Amino acid sequence: MMIVKNEFGCTDEIFKVIEIEEDVNVFIPNTFTPNDDNVNDVFGIKGIGLKSEGFYMEVFDRWGTLLYATKDINKGWDGTVKGVKAAEGVYIYRVKVIGNNGVGKKEFKGHVTLLK
Repeated sequence: MMIVKNEFGCTDEIFKVIEIEEDVNVFIPNTFTPNDDNVNDVFGIKGIGLKSEGFYMEVFDRWGTLLYATKDINKGWDGTVKGVKAAEGVYIYRVKVIGNNGVGKKEFKGHVTLLK
């Protein structure tokens, strides 16, 4: 509600409902260490307001070969390729998310460093 008054003492008011839509907040780490110490062993996505049905993540090597893909928001890349531990280095990811309320579709692209 807004009420205004001018220099002559005249007032006017307006009332309007404003809806604030939930936003999507995503945290994507830039490094992980899959060395089996149970600390930071998996490259995974965390966030607030994410809808699990709209999630998709891919990880590529530097030549563009797809190494890992998942539609499960609770799973991440463990740093292996066909059961073999991947080499230390930089890998490319693409992540697609949708907000809980069906809006807020976002796509993130970037790189993650695998350290041992």
